[in-house]
Amino acid sequence: MTRFFIFLMLILHSIVVLAKNPEDPWKASATLVCKQITDALDFYKKGDIKQAQTQAIMAYFKGYDAEIEPAVRITQGGKHVFEVEHQFRDFKNAMTPNPDAKKLTEVTTRATKLCQTMFEDAESLKLAKVKKEVFKVN
Repeated sequence: MTRFFIFLMLILHSIVVLAKNPEDPWKASATLVCKQITDALDFYKKGDIKQAQTQAIMAYFKGYDAEIEPAVRITQGGKHVFEVEHQFRDFKNAMTPNPDAKKLTEVTTRATKLCQTMFEDAESLKLAKVKKEVFKVN
């Protein structure tokens, strides 16, 4: 299990380093969402279930839904967006009170997968040369 957490930390470090590229706004958005997911996981590990679930919901609505989802819906389709929405729902619902080591590993795995999905979506938008400005609402 220690190796898993080291692996997770390496992924999160890589995400932060990669997000510093100002020429890639999609990666910056993915980093924002991933930070919110990680914050939810941190609250969960501290035993604050309510705050963890709230942060997970906000990672979806103020993160993915606001930053990435509109562009992904157009480029990858509704089916992909529906699957991502389910990942967020399952992440939040997996956060149950009094987690044991197995439950913590499950929720951590879900968080890691969600972050991975955010960066895969960001990369697909970058490769498709989708301009983020098109999806900004002033």
